Amino acid sequence: MAHSRLLLLLIGAAVTHLPQVHAGPLDFWCNTDSRQSLMESFNDMGSCPDLLPSPLPVPCTGLNLLHWRNKTEKQAEVLEDFQVLQDGIQDVSNQSSSGCQPSLKDIQINISQYVKIISRALKQSGAAAAPPASIQTCGEKRRLGEVWDVYRRLVNGKLEELAKDMSEALCSRRRRSLRKL
Repeated sequence: MAHSRLLLLLIGAAVTHLPQVHAGPLDFWCNTDSRQSLMESFNDMGSCPDLLPSPLPVPCTGLNLLHWRNKTEKQAEVLEDFQVLQDGIQDVSNQSSSGCQPSLKDIQINISQYVKIISRALKQSGAAAAPPASIQTCGEKRRLGEVWDVYRRLVNGKLEELAKDMSEALCSRRRRSLRKL
């Protein structure tokens, strides 16, 4: 219980220092800089050794654009990918030395922000996030640098493609409403 309160306190502290979180949801989906600045707010592995205490399952980050265009559950897939990464980092964090805790907490906070944003979009779209039949992962990573690369590919790949898809509808509506002002 105390651990979850501490995590909520850390998330609250981080949110107040991230300008892109204060922006509205449309700003996130319509502004590439908002999405990128959230990822870039974590870029220091601190004093954490590169070797993790246990293997960390990672989501599949490969993206075939032809298949992507034909997918119907894009939001749910990207949300699941971030949740896989979030759960794996939480497990590793529970086993890590105190020197690793700050770096792992930072990436956990960032990933939880993406999970919240994508969950909100999924809920607003009216799509139900059905639990997957089985969680899809693409192997395990033993080094924090490799996990960071997976995180970066997830943000720059699937999340960016999802944002492009969502911005076509969301951002055009926003531009029309701003023109009326």
